[in-house]
Amino acid sequence: MFSQFKMKPDKSQSELATVISQMMPGVLQMIPGLQWAAMCPSTDASTIASLARWNSRDDFESLGQKPGFDQETSYWQDYANNEHGLYDVVQVIR
Repeated sequence: MFSQFKMKPDKSQSELATVISQMMPGVLQMIPGLQWAAMCPSTDASTIASLARWNSRDDFESLGQKPGFDQETSYWQDYANNEHGLYDVVQVIR
């Protein structure tokens, strides 16, 4: 999964990055099927990109049903608008 958190006006990218950093260890333990996640703040402070590896689409979709990740209680809603999409990895280049 690839997500982009587009920062709202007058909101701090570093504050959202701190929230994400504090939440992720617990999320990795709490959510079945989430293998890993990487956070990538943009150099212009306008966006935080997140890349995550899931076991299945069903595992990813179950996340949106959990408090803090649904539309009404999402942890990022005070800081940013979230855009995410699912992509297939067809090749890893090393």
